[in-house]
Amino acid sequence: MSTSWSRVFVPSLTLAAALQSGFMLCPTVAAPPDQPPTAGPAADGPAESAGVGRNRRLTLTAERRAAAGLEIAACERRTLPQLVHTTGTIEVDADREAHVGARLPGVVLDLAPKGHIGERVAPGDELAYIHSLEFGKIQTEYLRALAMLKLRQKTYDRENELFTRKVSSGRECLEAETELAQAQIDLQSAQNQLENLGAGRADLEALAAGKVELGRMTLRAPIAGSITSKHLVKGEHADTSSNLLTIADFDNLWLFADVYERDLARVEKGQSAQVYVAAYVDKPFSGRITHVAGMLSVETRTNKVRIELENASGRLKPGMFATVDIAVGERPKTLAIPEAAVQMQELRPVVFVEVQPNVFQQRGVSLGVRFGGYVEVLEGLAEKERVATVGSFLLKSELEKAAAGE
Repeated sequence: MSTSWSRVFVPSLTLAAALQSGFMLCPTVAAPPDQPPTAGPAADGPAESAGVGRNRRLTLTAERRAAAGLEIAACERRTLPQLVHTTGTIEVDADREAHVGARLPGVVLDLAPKGHIGERVAPGDELAYIHSLEFGKIQTEYLRALAMLKLRQKTYDRENELFTRKVSSGRECLEAETELAQAQIDLQSAQNQLENLGAGRADLEALAAGKVELGRMTLRAPIAGSITSKHLVKGEHADTSSNLLTIADFDNLWLFADVYERDLARVEKGQSAQVYVAAYVDKPFSGRITHVAGMLSVETRTNKVRIELENASGRLKPGMFATVDIAVGERPKTLAIPEAAVQMQELRPVVFVEVQPNVFQQRGVSLGVRFGGYVEVLEGLAEKERVATVGSFLLKSELEKAAAGE
């Protein structure tokens, strides 16, 4: 077979830029015009799939490769799962949502700086202030109990000293001790009421020091999360049945997927799943089934399955529609590569095969099952061939820039 150079015309400026960046385009081997392309030697790999374009090559200097942080992985046989494909909707984790209301009726005085929709709050953060006559009465009872305790303590100390000096009888000392114990109980009761209404240690100390306005009740965040709804304005009446604020923690979310009746026998609690949303098409999110509903929908003939998703990045949002792959069993071992190795060229998947040290060939591939960060290779690669993973997008970009100068 004769060799010919593919028509590659790079203007002087483009060529200079390519050399300066550490990249160099290499010639490709082409079949004679009267013969169809055939697979080359093992080093070159199979011919590219139809419609993908030529098997271009790119050469990197060692310095440029190191600067690009390029990583390589071998095409090898792996066990990928059998999948059940379905769809679902992402929702708030009901165990990580809290409704905040007034524990006593009152009038809204003001909102705290963190009491607005969208604010991120931590447990104990102040959300709103309400004036409540009932709360003021409980505060007054606490102050009365605190003053009575101080008085009873002084009385007991005096009677105990007199009894020690044998000036008074033991009966008077015992009565003083009983009254002191009762005062301690009364104070503890008043303190418990305030704590049940949201008062903390700092609030009690400020109340005892006379630094708190009587009747002013503070609403605090019971959990960490973001405020998703607010139903209170300054000056309006708030009763104990009203949901004034809602807080949701989005670090973990639920996805409710619809599994068809024919697939139910293969789906169970504990199985892993991969979730895809339109906002991040190439980024699957991992989850696990935590509940399978006990009833089938008569209208849709589907069963609800709850999948728990970790969402520390905050990219997933309640209300998103998602496609779901549930791993329900193992398939025979098949050739697979990391998903990071796959790039799209003219709507077709391609990879970059290291055919020689620092020489990469763009290769069209046919793909199958994707799961757990790996994708099945049906055509285009042989076992043990090495492909670029991290940094493969850089190789694609350089080839596209070079092609633009042809």
